[in-house]
Amino acid sequence: MNDISAFLRTFFINVSTMLTLLYLASLLYKYVVYKWSPAWKETLFIVLAIVCGWTTIRFAFHFSDTVMFDMRFLAVIVAPLFVRNRLSILVIGLGIGLARLSFGLNQAALVGCLNVVAMSSLVLFILWLSRRRRWPELRKMVTIIISVNMGNVLFIALFGIIPRRHYLVDIAPGTFLISLFLSFAFMFILREFMSEDKRSHKLKIYTARLEKQYRISEEKGRSLEQAKQELETMYAQVQAASRYKSEFLANMSHELRTPLNSVLVLAQLLEENIDDRLSEEEVGYARIIHHSGKELLGLINDVLDLSKIEAGRLELDRSVFSVRELLGQMDELFRPIAARKRLSFTLRSEPDVPDFLHTDEQRLRQIVSNLLSNALKFTQEGHVRFAVSRVHEGGLLAEGGLAFEVEDTGIGIAANKQEAIFDAFFQADGSISRAYGGTGLGLSIAKQFAVLLGGDIRLESELGRGSRFTLLLPWPALVTSAADTLAPPGRDSAAMEQAASLEESRLQAPKLQEGGRPAASGTSSGVPAAHHLLLVDDDEHNVYSLRVALAAKGFGVVTASSGGEALGLLSGNATIDLVLMDIMMPGMSGLEAISRIRAMPGRKELPIIALTAKAFAEDGDECLQAGADGYMSKPVNVNELVREIGVRIREGRAKGKA
Repeated sequence: MNDISAFLRTFFINVSTMLTLLYLASLLYKYVVYKWSPAWKETLFIVLAIVCGWTTIRFAFHFSDTVMFDMRFLAVIVAPLFVRNRLSILVIGLGIGLARLSFGLNQAALVGCLNVVAMSSLVLFILWLSRRRRWPELRKMVTIIISVNMGNVLFIALFGIIPRRHYLVDIAPGTFLISLFLSFAFMFILREFMSEDKRSHKLKIYTARLEKQYRISEEKGRSLEQAKQELETMYAQVQAASRYKSEFLANMSHELRTPLNSVLVLAQLLEENIDDRLSEEEVGYARIIHHSGKELLGLINDVLDLSKIEAGRLELDRSVFSVRELLGQMDELFRPIAARKRLSFTLRSEPDVPDFLHTDEQRLRQIVSNLLSNALKFTQEGHVRFAVSRVHEGGLLAEGGLAFEVEDTGIGIAANKQEAIFDAFFQADGSISRAYGGTGLGLSIAKQFAVLLGGDIRLESELGRGSRFTLLLPWPALVTSAADTLAPPGRDSAAMEQAASLEESRLQAPKLQEGGRPAASGTSSGVPAAHHLLLVDDDEHNVYSLRVALAAKGFGVVTASSGGEALGLLSGNATIDLVLMDIMMPGMSGLEAISRIRAMPGRKELPIIALTAKAFAEDGDECLQAGADGYMSKPVNVNELVREIGVRIREGRAKGKA
């Protein structure tokens, strides 16, 4: 009875010691060891395992002075849960065996030492077998526990100093069951500890990753904020650059158009040779000057158009106009060129094409003019044809529409250049620029105008055989006459009235003889010669050229060099029937002068035409808002100016009667 009590006391001391050491080890790991490298962690476990083995031997149950019972091999059993290197298990076994020898060198101590070493070797063999056969973790640990406990009993029965029968019958059954139970208990405790440690480790890794991602996201956020600020700065710079560009182009337009106005007006006056004072050769010189000036004006307009398109400032001015009139204008412009080059030149409109269209007439005319100009320029023999035809639904245009086709037998365009030919400043070949001239802007502008109108330009060409450019406009951008039974729905009466009004204005316009001279009947202005105009301009060359040109057309012209001088003239009793007002003048601008004229007694209905060297749509709108009845861009065409003067004076007359 005393032996059983002593055994139980010793047993619980062993268990308590193991649990205490296990708890202390967990605390040490939790607060210190977890930061160590895996190699240092494994070294510490080896030391702790040997200390645990020595402690269990120190508090072992002594059957005699040399024979004792303890749980030293538990450290060998749980070692596979902690160590990575298998040889570490053998080191633990040797360490605990040497610890057993430290309690006395005798046969029992030697057997105990060899026992621990043998059990560690058995564990190594089971690990090798489980790896080869790919056992799961639980099966591996259960096999180790049962094998080590059974091996321990067999080793002591074979090599121990306790009589074999006494050990197997009286001691082994109890100690085997106890050690087996404790082995499983410690294995599950430690396994749970390891699982918790792994979960904690994974949680720390996950937390670290989240912190890293948070830092990265913060850095990205700062980078995005910085990028946003940089983009805002760049956007402001781009806006400023665009504003400076627009201002530069507006100023350059004014500076170029102002002297060009004098050149064109005087050249046109000389070309008309009203008094027959110039020889045919001198008239030819004037014609060349006038033609070259118009080419320069076209280049200026192209650059301004391209700038307005790029800046998104180009606005469409849709109106109703006659297809026949468009064909007539193209015939008048380009037939002389075709005749000089001895080319066949034909223009036709198919019978099913509407009489009237509703789109931006100016932009459409620019596109067609550019295509015809290029066709005539690059064609040396053969023909140039322009045709307007209907495109039925489901064809080139899903909703149907019209096709404006320009075909030539010129030099053609290589297949690999047909896409790039619509790029700004592009020439199909560097030699072409020298042979034919041009800036490469025309097709680029025409293409972008076509897109703005809601259509597109298609190209078919073969090098050396000619080209076919087709402008396609869909029905939603067009309006046809009410008499056309094939016209799409949506035609309104207002559009027809507008078209009729335009046609009537055209018919009422003064007719010119060949060479641009006025017809014999009546004056060229369509108003009596007694009417007087006030021309306000600070540029003396413009004043001279316009005064001479208008005087030649039968007008009396009074001039003023500033807005203040014009107000002084109008405040008196001067008889003025219409004012031609330049906009950009030093001191008082033309816009301010117009506003003040409208506030003067008796001058509220006085017709005013603004003459501006700026070419943007908003410049014209500003003139109208200031009180002008109309505006014209410099350089002006004298005949168009005379026609506009006649229209405005008649309108002013009608207002006066009302």
